[in-house]
Amino acid sequence: QAQWYDLVDVLRLHIDALEEDAGSYRTGLLLKVGRLAIEKTQDADLAIDSLNMVLEVEPNHGDALSGLADLHSSNGDWEQAAEMLQKALENVEGEQQSPLFIRLGDLYTKQLGREEEGIRFYEEALAESDSSDAIDALLQYYRRSGDTGQLEILLGLKLNLVVGLERAEALGELGLIRYEQGDYENAVTSLAEAQAARPDSLE
Repeated sequence: QAQWYDLVDVLRLHIDALEEDAGSYRTGLLLKVGRLAIEKTQDADLAIDSLNMVLEVEPNHGDALSGLADLHSSNGDWEQAAEMLQKALENVEGEQQSPLFIRLGDLYTKQLGREEEGIRFYEEALAESDSSDAIDALLQYYRRSGDTGQLEILLGLKLNLVVGLERAEALGELGLIRYEQGDYENAVTSLAEAQAARPDSLE
């Protein structure tokens, strides 16, 4: 790790020597120090200091906010991680929001124990893009709650994204839901399609 700390020292000396109006160049160097601290030296304090210096100049810098969220998560500081991600969300639009919503969903459901809020974030992610991660998280939730209407919708979305065994399993689950709902014609169709997608499953 010594050579990486040497590189960090060189970069920091260069940053200190820059004029105050160095702007994006200085920001880029600070982000590089932050990445080196995370990936090479595993120095969380150095990474946090570097990324916070970016935020002092650009309070809404997405990469710095996302990096700090990762660091707070690795330290088990879930509330701070969520706060950073929510700030990062304010500076992106459309499909770029989807991965941030998913990370927030994971934080709220798995770490903070606030499942209802987490589910809303997954739903927001799905509204922005057909995210398989969001679909799978919502499927787990609605399987537990027994909401077959939501399950049918989500499985329909999943079928647009998967092939092979995953497709066969989704079709099979969809067929069983439709059968339980009394939609026998579509149930038979889904189950037949599941069988065709996985012809070795004859039991």
